[in-house]
Amino acid sequence: MSDTPHEPVAEGREPEKLPPVKAIQKTVFWQELITATRYLTRLRIPLRRQLDPYLVGRSLAWFPLIGALIGAFGALLESGFGAIGLPSTVTATLAVMGMMWLTRALHEEELANFVNHYGHVGDKQRRQNWLGEERTVPYGMLGVFLFIILKISCISTLNSSHLVFIALIIAGAWSRAAMVVAASWLKPQPDDAVAGYFGHVSGNRVIWAVVIAVLAAVLVLWKDVGFVLATAALATLAIIGVGARLQGGQYNGPLLGGIQQVVEITVICAIVATQ
Repeated sequence: MSDTPHEPVAEGREPEKLPPVKAIQKTVFWQELITATRYLTRLRIPLRRQLDPYLVGRSLAWFPLIGALIGAFGALLESGFGAIGLPSTVTATLAVMGMMWLTRALHEEELANFVNHYGHVGDKQRRQNWLGEERTVPYGMLGVFLFIILKISCISTLNSSHLVFIALIIAGAWSRAAMVVAASWLKPQPDDAVAGYFGHVSGNRVIWAVVIAVLAAVLVLWKDVGFVLATAALATLAIIGVGARLQGGQYNGPLLGGIQQVVEITVICAIVATQ
C-alpha cells in the first residue's frame, strides 16, 4: 500500500486521466520542431504554447534538420531554373536569393553586425581614416556583399544540380549545428536578446544536433565526407575562438550568425574543391 496521500475524488466525478507519456513526448517534439522552424524561417506555423527560453533552448537540437530543408529549397530552385535553360550564374543567384527570402536574411543580418563590430578591432580611429575623413561605408555591408558573391560563385561552379543539392543540404545542416555547438561552448551574453533565449545549451541537445548534421552529410555524400566535415569543424572552431577571445568567452546573436555564414560557405567551398 502506497504511503503517498491521494486527494479524494468528488462523488459522481471521474478521476482526471493524464495523457500517456508517448503523447506528451510527441507533443513536445512537435513544439520544438515548430519553434525551430519559426525561428530559422519565415514560416509561421501555429504554436500551441507560449514561447519561452526553455522551449527555444530545446529546439536548437533540430536546427540542422531545418537547415538541411532550407538548403534543399535552394537546390530545388537552382535545379528548376536550370531545367529551363538559364545559365549557372543566374540559377545560383536565384538559389541564394530564395534561401535568403525563406530565412528572412536572418543570418546575413547577424553577419553584418558581426563584421561591423569586429572590423573595428585594432582601429583606434573607429569611423575615421588616417586623414581624418569620415567613414560612410560600414564593414558589415561590405562583408555581406562579399559573402553573397562568394556563395554565388561557388554554387555556380559546381558541375551539376546533384552536387548543388548535396552542397546546400550539408552546408545548411552543418552551419546550424555549428551554432548549437557555439551556444553550448560559450556563455550567453547577458544583454543580448538571442543569447537570452538560447541560454547555455545542454550537452544532449548538442549531441542531437551533431548527429542530425552527420546523418545529413552521410546520406547525401559518401565520397570525401570526412574532408568536408573536418573542414567545417575547423571553421567552427576558428570563429568560436574569435568570439571567445574578443567577448570574454561569451556569445551573442551576431557571433552565431557569423558562425553560420562562415561554416556554410566553408562547406560549399570544400565540396567545390573535391568535385
